Amino acid sequence: MITFVIFHVDNTGKRKKKGGDPRRMMYLLFRSAELHHPHCRKVVISDLRTDLSYLAPDIEIKRYDVDPTQIALSRWNSRNQFLADQDFSSHFVLLDYDILVNANLLPLFDQPFDVALTYRHRTEADKRPKLKINGGILFLKANRKAASMSFLNRVFTTYKEKFISRPDWWGGQYSMNEVVGHANVPESGTRTVKTGDSTILLLPCDQYNFSPSNRYRSIAAEFQTQKILHFKARCRRLMNLYWDIYFTRRITKNPGVALQSLLKRLHLLWLIIYERAFPKRSIKS
Repeated sequence: MITFVIFHVDNTGKRKKKGGDPRRMMYLLFRSAELHHPHCRKVVISDLRTDLSYLAPDIEIKRYDVDPTQIALSRWNSRNQFLADQDFSSHFVLLDYDILVNANLLPLFDQPFDVALTYRHRTEADKRPKLKINGGILFLKANRKAASMSFLNRVFTTYKEKFISRPDWWGGQYSMNEVVGHANVPESGTRTVKTGDSTILLLPCDQYNFSPSNRYRSIAAEFQTQKILHFKARCRRLMNLYWDIYFTRRITKNPGVALQSLLKRLHLLWLIIYERAFPKRSIKS
């Protein structure tokens, strides 16, 4: 079994959201997870006050004391607290909620590792050349609690000691890159790295944390080989439309739903034409 875990705190008063309704995205994430893992466990980690009454009854809510000025650091702390209380009889996938699970993930856990992370190859010419490992998704293997917690605690300690001045989401990613080692990240393919007591499997984002570009034409065709689809930042505007076109038909063969999917495809075609005609204008789906 797989336990899917997300972190959500209503912090809209602190900064403007980059598009997308968190409630809708969480719903789509868990529905996509259920599509491929019907008996999965679903968990939302939050603070002591965020309203989560809209969640389905089968979604567990775990609340912790969260520092509103250090949301990213608090995410690491609260997730580690949650995992420390688990028996690791299931696999865990820790992920952002602007994600769709696009395939059965169980075959991944047949590989030898304790924690699996995703990376993007970067060169010195890139904006953040040393920020190769992405924090949007982490895979923890069942029955590897000690090794998994060893790695996660090292990342959290590194965050506090070296990157506490980065209260944004970059702090956790810099910390993971520091613990794993920039030189250990491959240019392509997978690689197993030993760090401390933990065996880390590095997976390419192109397959396990794929992010489409922020253009409607990027979702003109269905993604067939990517296991995880990550509609991060401004690409969140594409997530709901992608779901309506490609995922709804997987869930039901209802003719009405099929017609709605077709109409959404036609709408997408119009959006692509408009986008090409007026590339500098922003248009919502």
